[in-house]
Amino acid sequence: MSETSVDENFERAVPPSERFEPVIDLLKEAEDTEAIRTSLLQSLKGDVRSAEDYFAEFELIHGR
Repeated sequence: MSETSVDENFERAVPPSERFEPVIDLLKEAEDTEAIRTSLLQSLKGDVRSAEDYFAEFELIHGR
């Protein structure tokens, strides 16, 4: 049985992050799609507020 260092074992056990980039991109796209779907459903139900109301509240909280 050959001895390996901790670093060598780690390199074999943990795949390079590049392998996960396509999966991460798909997850981000799914999150974006879900946010759009949720917003669309809210607007169809009339659960919205005007931009004027939003920005008035924003300015109260954060100032100009």
